[in-house]
Formats: sequence, C-alpha cells, structure tokens
Amino acid sequence: MDQDNCSSRCTELSKGQQRITHLYEFHLNGKHENEVAESEEADLQKHIVNCKKNPGHTNFIPYELFAIDHIPESHRDSDMFELIKVVADLTVLVTVKTISKNRPEFWPGSTMKYPFYEDKGSKIIRFGSGQVNEVIQFTEGLGYDRHQKKREREYKTCICEKCQYSEKPSPAWWEIVVRTASHVVYDETESELTSCRLFFDKHKSAEKVKFDKVKLLEVNVDEDWCLISYVFCGNDFAYRDKLFNKVMQRVDLWKKVCQKYQDSGDNFTFIVSHPHGCAKQISFGLCKNSIVLGKFDDQLDRAKIEYDTPTCPGSSGAPVRCVGLAVGHVHNGTMEGINYSGVSLVFRDGSPYVK
Repeated sequence: MDQDNCSSRCTELSKGQQRITHLYEFHLNGKHENEVAESEEADLQKHIVNCKKNPGHTNFIPYELFAIDHIPESHRDSDMFELIKVVADLTVLVTVKTISKNRPEFWPGSTMKYPFYEDKGSKIIRFGSGQVNEVIQFTEGLGYDRHQKKREREYKTCICEKCQYSEKPSPAWWEIVVRTASHVVYDETESELTSCRLFFDKHKSAEKVKFDKVKLLEVNVDEDWCLISYVFCGNDFAYRDKLFNKVMQRVDLWKKVCQKYQDSGDNFTFIVSHPHGCAKQISFGLCKNSIVLGKFDDQLDRAKIEYDTPTCPGSSGAPVRCVGLAVGHVHNGTMEGINYSGVSLVFRDGSPYVK
C-alpha cells in the first residue's frame, strides 16, 4: 500500500473510531428496553398502567384496533397499510428465562455496563420483541432464503427434539429464523430457555402459538443483534405456510413502499413491538439521524439510526422500519428524548436496503 493510500485509510479509521466512541459515550449511557417480571404468567398489564415513559400509552396503537386511518396522512395508502400489517404479523414476543453467566461486565470497547451483568446466572424472566426473518426449508443441510440466496448448515439431518432421539432423523426440515437484539438473547445458554410467541395480537387472546428450545444461529454483540432458529420437520408446525407467505409478502410490499416514498425526505419510521411483554402495538415517528460506523463493502455502510418513534420496556429487539432509508435494524435502547437501534446496513447512495 502506497503512503497516500495508507494515510487516507488511517484517516478513515480514525474518523470511524471517533464515531464509535461517540456512540459508546452517548447510546451506551441509555437504557435497554427489556421488561422484567416475577414470573412468565405475571400480570404484565400493571406495567402498562404504571408506565412512566409513555403514561397512558396514547402514542401506541393496539394491533387489534389498527386501521388505515391511523397511518399519518403523508404515508397513508393501501401498500403501506398492508406492509405494516405483515410486519406486525411477523413480530413475536420473546421470553427469556435465564441470564447467562457469560454476560460481560461492559459493552465491547467501553466502560459502560452491559445489561443484566449484575444478575448473571439468575433465573430472572425477561421479555423483548423480535421478528420472523426467514422461513427456510433445508435438505441435507442446504436451503435458500427469501432472496434465493444459498444457506448451509453444518448439520445434515434434522435436529428437532423428535429427530435427536431417532435412529433415522429426517434429511429434510424447516427453520423459522427470528431476529432480535443480542442483549435480549445473549448466547446458547439463554437461547435454550427462550420462547417466541406468535400472533399475540390482543390482551385476552385464547390462542397461544409459540415455539421454544430455539437454537442460536448467529450473534453480534458489538452491533446488538442475533438470529435464533426454531427447527422442525414434516408438518409439525401448523403455521409454517402462513409465516412463509408473509415473509415473501413483506419483501414485495417493502419494495413497493420504498419506490413510492424513497424521495419523501421525511424518513417515516414505524415499529411493531410488545411493550411490557403484552399484546403487540404499533407506533409511528421519524428517523432523526443515521450514524455511519464504517463501510461494509463497496456499496453498503454499517449504521445505527435514531428516531422519535415511541418504545417502552419490552420493545428491545423489535423491528425498526425507516421507509426509504434502512431496514434490518432492531431496537436497542432509549435516552431522554430519543430512541436508537442496533447496527444494520444502509446503501451509501441512500437507496433502501431490502431485507
């Protein structure tokens, strides 16, 4: 590398480090938004009643009541309405029943306390949010995601509980992949005691659709996201096709919406989450800032976003959709007057990153 290129590269790294330092000093002083409960069946409604961050929850829309007229007029159309509904249908309540002994004392590269370090090894129950990212069929370890990108697994037969005890485990299986925050599900110890509840759309829902004993696929503590997976074979999960179809609908609707609003300039942002571990709710706001941490490749940057879209304890890990700017971000935490995400990818030219 010649001297000029080396100098340019060093300057770029220095600027990147300054941005990262700013984030650690600012964001990591904020608060994570897990909800904590005495038990899984605790009366979580009391947390809504006593909520200090958003008294009365007037800025949240219960999903069961959501109508097109709730969408701000500037973005009110049928495609946006359908996109929000699909994102909501794929949003899950994440329940974690342990805190790993491996949790670090500090966030990487900082002196800021990592969430729940003081409670590591305990059985404190926490609630967060997440979203079904993929529904993939595998055959002998090979499958294709929603963009027809090849995905491979080290295991070549099904690892569901039934197949683990079978002399002839199935060579074909399905995986439901959920994306959430790594401070919600930190490692395999926590994933083994994690469950995801789907279609929790109203407070007194008689139907409880959930899966547990999930596998940790990937985790990035620096960027605060992780992927967990529920593995099953055959027709063991009745909602497989419904979830698969909704994942594909989300891809198509996101493209349509971004084509309409990419140049709107207002960075309309919506979040679907499970505030206080209760039924899912929708909130609207604006992205206030995109903070680039560095390059991912020739086209994409790694970035966090800040927004005024309302969140509450229980919103950690929820999908954050900034129309026309970014996608793939999950909610990380809150400071006074602003909320912020973990790290995901944005195109350098401002076009939407479709995920």
